[in-house]
Amino acid sequence: GDGRPKPDLVGPGEDIDGPIPGEGIAAMHGTSQAAAHVSGAAAMLLARYRELLGRPELVKQILCTTATDLARERDFQGHGLVDVLRAMQSV
Repeated sequence: GDGRPKPDLVGPGEDIDGPIPGEGIAAMHGTSQAAAHVSGAAAMLLARYRELLGRPELVKQILCTTATDLARERDFQGHGLVDVLRAMQSV
């Protein structure tokens, strides 16, 4: 809508086991699962590298440049699949 290519990157979002209130554990799918992975990766970077606090564009850049290319169209995968280990090792 604003002219910027999206998505920036992707996270795992299929068959993610998670708790279902009153039902135990079940496989869940979708952006709500993927968003948690990407948010967690950003949180891990901020927890380990305090100099990244207040620098969201740098955190985004690190996550995007260290993502694993899935060899799919840019409009489908963005920069690729988030790779938190590679991101942590790149700083």
